[in-house]
Amino acid sequence: MATKAKSTSLCKWKKLEIEDNLKLLQKLINQPQFVCKKCCRAANSKKNLCKALAI
Repeated sequence: MATKAKSTSLCKWKKLEIEDNLKLLQKLINQPQFVCKKCCRAANSKKNLCKALAI
């Protein structure tokens, strides 16, 4: 059963959300410009991370 990502913050995504939303995840991280200071996830936009830091 597919789940829809509940949050725009990748930091809050659970494992099942990541597995079920790989296409969306690929769009959000294909050219990372920011990294989260808390969990080290990377994303194109700082709005997709909880504690974004430009890289």
